[in-house]
Amino acid sequence: MKRIKILLLSMSMLIIAVPAAAEVVVNEMSEIPFGAFVPCANGGAGEVAEGVFRLHSLVRFTIDGSGGEHFGSNSHPMGGFLVGLDTGDTYRATGRTGESFNVGAGGLPLSYTFVNQFNLVGPGDAVSFTVHETFHVTVNANGDLTADVSNVRVTCD
Repeated sequence: MKRIKILLLSMSMLIIAVPAAAEVVVNEMSEIPFGAFVPCANGGAGEVAEGVFRLHSLVRFTIDGSGGEHFGSNSHPMGGFLVGLDTGDTYRATGRTGESFNVGAGGLPLSYTFVNQFNLVGPGDAVSFTVHETFHVTVNANGDLTADVSNVRVTCD
């Protein structure tokens, strides 16, 4: 009987020592058909540019020991180009998009953040175009909204 108690105690200690869940990671490359309106191209008249670029994406998800969930992703273009449908100008896509979502075991507190920096870089004298977006929300354990940020900026270089 004493051996059974010791065995059960040892097994319960092993279960406690194991983390609730390990991080799951996706790491992939994909080709994305893409189109964008470049408002400052074509002498200021703007134009649509279309093409295909390779996108590198990382995704992670973790459940912590308290039952909280944590999600995050990052992606960025790694090659390819877009071609202006009116001018024929070629644009390289660069930048980074990231987001994170964290939530407590009972659904609160929670936070979400999204940041996107997207650039279309034209050759030589061709216009370059940048979009920067930031969005963030935080809700505390009482369910009160404590942060709410939204910012979008578009520039032509």
